[in-house]
Amino acid sequence: MSNKRIEPSLDGLSEEPSNDFSATISESLGATYSSDLRERDSSGFLVKAGLLGAFVLLGLWVSLFFVTPEVEKSLKRKLIDSFASVFSETAKYSQQPSIDNIANANSEVKLEDSDAAESSESRTQSTQIDSQSLEPMSVKGELRFGDFLYYPATPNTLYLLKSLRTDQSGNFLDALEKRDIELVVLASSGGSVESSLTIANIIHDRKLATYIPKGESCLSACSFLYLAGEQRSIAVTGQLGVHQFFSNINKLAPTKDTYNKVQNTLSRILAALDKFNTPQFLIQRMLETPSNDMYYLLPTEISQVSTGRTSNLVVHADSFLAVRENSLDEIAKNRRAESCVWGDCWNGVGEFRLKNGLRFIGTHVNGVIDGYSIGIDSDGDVCESGMASGVLNGAYFCLYKSGAMFFGAGLNGRRHGAGFFVSPDGVVERMGEYRKGRLVEERAVDKQSIQANMNELLLFAPTDIRSKYVPERLREVRATDF
Repeated sequence: MSNKRIEPSLDGLSEEPSNDFSATISESLGATYSSDLRERDSSGFLVKAGLLGAFVLLGLWVSLFFVTPEVEKSLKRKLIDSFASVFSETAKYSQQPSIDNIANANSEVKLEDSDAAESSESRTQSTQIDSQSLEPMSVKGELRFGDFLYYPATPNTLYLLKSLRTDQSGNFLDALEKRDIELVVLASSGGSVESSLTIANIIHDRKLATYIPKGESCLSACSFLYLAGEQRSIAVTGQLGVHQFFSNINKLAPTKDTYNKVQNTLSRILAALDKFNTPQFLIQRMLETPSNDMYYLLPTEISQVSTGRTSNLVVHADSFLAVRENSLDEIAKNRRAESCVWGDCWNGVGEFRLKNGLRFIGTHVNGVIDGYSIGIDSDGDVCESGMASGVLNGAYFCLYKSGAMFFGAGLNGRRHGAGFFVSPDGVVERMGEYRKGRLVEERAVDKQSIQANMNELLLFAPTDIRSKYVPERLREVRATDF
C-alpha cells in the first residue's frame, strides 16, 4: 500500500458533517425487505410441516408410557430438544417482520464482511459528532514546541506533522504545561525511537487522545504515540504502519555491547506496547516486518486498535489541516517575518536570523535567499556565497574569526569541488577536491577559475550591503593572491 500523501480539500469546510451513509442504509433495507418477502412465500408450507411434526412427536411422547424407565429418560430428553427446535423454527417463519424491525437489525453491528463492518462503524462514529457548522479558521499564532505545532484555532490540539527528532520529550511536556492539550494529531513517518517511547508514555499517563487525520500516515516509531492514546481514532483515508525498529545501533559492529543495546531497546518497546494494551496481532506484525519494509494495517485491523469514538476535536483538526494545507505560504511568511531583522525577507533584500544566531543577508525570493548572500555565524565567521533556493550552491569564500580563509565552491550546503584553505599567516593548506564537505583528494587547483566564479557572483552583490557586512580583508582579497 502506498503512503502517498492525499492532498486535503477545502470543499465543504463550512458544511455540516456528511450524512451520505443514509443512502447506504436505504439500499440495504430495500434488499433485505425484498429477501424477506420471498421468505414469507415459503412460510405457509413451513408452518404446516412444523405442526405435522409436532403431532408425530406428541404420539411418540404417549408411547413413552410403555417403555422401560431408562429408555424413557433418554427418549424424553431427545423429544424435548426436538420440540424446542421445531417450534423455534416455526415461530421464526411465522412472525411478520416490519421495516422498523429490519432497520434495527441493520443498525446493530450484525455484519460479517469487513466492508459492511467498516461502513457500520463509520455510521456509528458520524452520529456522535456535533453537527454544528464550523467557524472560519486561521493559521495565525503558530507556536512551535520543537517538532510539535500548536495553533489557537484548535486550542486543545497539538500536531506532529514531521519526523520526530531526538530529545523532543521536553518540548512536548512544555506544550502540555503551557496549553490545555487533549488531542495529539499524528502525521509522521516516524523518527527517533527513544523520543517516541518517552512521549508515548507521557501521552498514556496524561490520558490524551490520538488521531491520524485524513490522507495522512503514522508510520514506524509514530505508531507508539498513536497506540498510547486513551482514545484512538483513524480517518477513513488515514494509515497506520509498523515494522521492526531501526536505529544507529543497527549500523554498529555485532559486539556484545551492541546486542545488549538492541535487547534493551526491544525490551522497552515491548513493555510500552504491553502497557498500552496493544493487541497481540499488531505486535506480531511489527516484529515480523523488516525495518526496510512497512506493514499497513487493514481496515478490520484498524478497528481493533482504535476505540471507535470520534470527538469534535477530531472534526475540527481535520478541517483545520485542510485550511492549513492551503495556507502554507502564509505560514511560511509568518515564520520568515518572525526571523526577519530588517528589509523584505520574502521578496526583496533583507536579513533574517536563526535561533542559533546564524544570520543571512541577501535577496529573497518566495521566502528563501537566491543568488548572492552573506552568512555570519555567532562566532563572527563571515562567508560570501551563491545560493539557490536557500541552499549553498556556487562560489564560496570565507573569512574565519581565527584569520584563516577558504576559497572554493559549495553544493547542496557543503564544500564541493576545487578549493583550498589559507592559514592566518598566508600558507595554503588542504588544497584539492572536496566532496560533501570533506577533502577527498589533495591536488593543485585552478585558482583563476575559482576567482572567476566569485567575480561572476559579485556582479549581483549590492555594493552598499557588501561594504557594510563583509570585512575589508575579504572584500579585497583574491584567490589568485596565494
